[in-house]
Amino acid sequence: MDEILIPLLIPIAILLMGAVALPLLGALPIRHRLCIIAAGTAGLALVVLWNLSALLPIGWVASTWRPLALFGAPLTFTAAVGSWSLAAVMVATTFLALVACCVSAIKPTPINMALMLATTGAGISALFANSFVALIVTWAITDILLAAAMSRYGQEGARRAVLALASGVLATSALWAAILLGQGEGISGFLDLAHFTGASATLLQIAVILRLGLVPFHLWRPIDLATELAQLVPLVVIPTLLGFDLLTYLPALTAGLPGALFALAAVTVLVGGFAAWSESEERFALAGIIVAETGLAVLAVANAGQQAVAITVAAAVAWALSITVFSLTPGWSRRTFWRAIPSFLVLLSLLGLPATLGFVVRITAYSGLEATFLALFLALLGETFVIASVIRLWWWAEPR
Repeated sequence: MDEILIPLLIPIAILLMGAVALPLLGALPIRHRLCIIAAGTAGLALVVLWNLSALLPIGWVASTWRPLALFGAPLTFTAAVGSWSLAAVMVATTFLALVACCVSAIKPTPINMALMLATTGAGISALFANSFVALIVTWAITDILLAAAMSRYGQEGARRAVLALASGVLATSALWAAILLGQGEGISGFLDLAHFTGASATLLQIAVILRLGLVPFHLWRPIDLATELAQLVPLVVIPTLLGFDLLTYLPALTAGLPGALFALAAVTVLVGGFAAWSESEERFALAGIIVAETGLAVLAVANAGQQAVAITVAAAVAWALSITVFSLTPGWSRRTFWRAIPSFLVLLSLLGLPATLGFVVRITAYSGLEATFLALFLALLGETFVIASVIRLWWWAEPR
């Protein structure tokens, strides 16, 4: 693996420099154009990140600092195909959200856009983390920026920020505890070389569950706050993708996926689907759909067998793009039906129809549930609610 500093650092630096520049530019007469600048920054980072695909895998040792009492590896970052794919969809989500903000009547403040860019930069740094010390440091930075971004949206936003920060701290603490327990077993400090057993493996699985926001740890998601959806979607997608990223390592780290993941993912589908169907307001129903779709994606990973890593990446990409496009684009309207084409294409994926990523996710999700009747029943019942909810949202969508 080549040790290349500049290519891996460029998209992160672009996002962070944009985050620093936006509040400074807010004092100038070009304030009304800041949204375009923010979207352009995310777009530039996406283009650079896309061009990195020709150089994969790329490595970067940010620092040789290695606190040997806790970790056995330096601050190391690696961009492989899986992490690069998740990073690309993360930046794409922020870019699409900022474009939607530009055409919205209510523009986000410079601070809000700066936090969105900074959180995205920290998020892709966490996706590229290849050592446990790098993962913990980048998780902590992402959690702080995420909480700061949520706290900008009133009292309810501050409450969600506390929940998100608490969930992030618990996930990081569980990971840290797993590493400490594993030190006695002589585990490697690198994610792709370590192996956990016993209590350390259980703690690692808890960290994944917390990051993914499976039931009952899903209440931090701020998608139902009283503000523009475009400002909230990245705050939902970024931390969840961090969970999917760790999930790609979990089968190798713990010699397989835990059986409890089946049941928890199935319950998540049921709870999210029922919540979506029982809500009359669009954004509350959307919150339930996001929870249910997360559970379906995890079910697919749990049943993927030797293809778990590839299915995790595919499920995460399908989840993030579907949620983003479905949230930001309008549903059916007889007068402007052409505007509903993007959300209609996503609707096909959310329904799991053939020739879509959603179909691959659902086929894989249900392929291993025949022997677990209760989990199969809960998942099918939950998806019945999900299917009804997404059709209702698309057909009777509020104007956007």
